[in-house]
Amino acid sequence: MPIGRYFLSVGTALLAVLFLADACFPNSQPDALGRSGRNLDKSIIRITSTKKWPERIDFDTLLPTVRHNRIVERTGSIDCRIARRP
Repeated sequence: MPIGRYFLSVGTALLAVLFLADACFPNSQPDALGRSGRNLDKSIIRITSTKKWPERIDFDTLLPTVRHNRIVERTGSIDCRIARRP
């Protein structure tokens, strides 16, 4: 498959260029706290959100279902009037 070999060779070349660029151009810009990018201690990074989510809702499915028994009275005559447009 020529297309598969093409993607494999180009992908490998791009990955090699990426690793080479990372080794040749170190991140020397300090962050907001004055530390450089290479010496960042990633074990203390905490991600917090200011969004307050609603409380969790627990559905109790162990209770029996409540059924309302409605008694419908049937009358002998049903009065249905249909409005007709003139």
